[in-house]
Amino acid sequence: MRRRNFVAGLGAAAMAAPAAAAKEPPAPARSERKPAYAALFAASGACVAAGNAALPRALAGKETAGVARAVSEATAACAALAGVAASGAPFALAFARTVGDLCRLCKSECDRFAAITELSVMSAACQACVDACLKA
Repeated sequence: MRRRNFVAGLGAAAMAAPAAAAKEPPAPARSERKPAYAALFAASGACVAAGNAALPRALAGKETAGVARAVSEATAACAALAGVAASGAPFALAFARTVGDLCRLCKSECDRFAAITELSVMSAACQACVDACLKA
């Protein structure tokens, strides 16, 4: 008798679950991101692309070892920021401040070697990322 009541209750719960799920509002589409998140996503994505191009060049010489470390750290942080901003996480704005500090450091290191094209592009991308992080 208990088993029959349990199975009947389980069946009623299974029948009610789709009706309850249908009443929930749909999740917002990714295109409905906040403007601050969209700007962070774009700037950090550009910084990642520039970092991926600059890192092999920075690793080529002993004098650019400090730049290589800074580019590597900034690229990793910007990749994480792009992911967090894409998901619309509420802590993305606070994380952007830290990424802005890393990009500021990377920019200052890249500016020391402005004659190297890849590093000057990385410097410009870092400045754009810093600006986006400060606006967020």
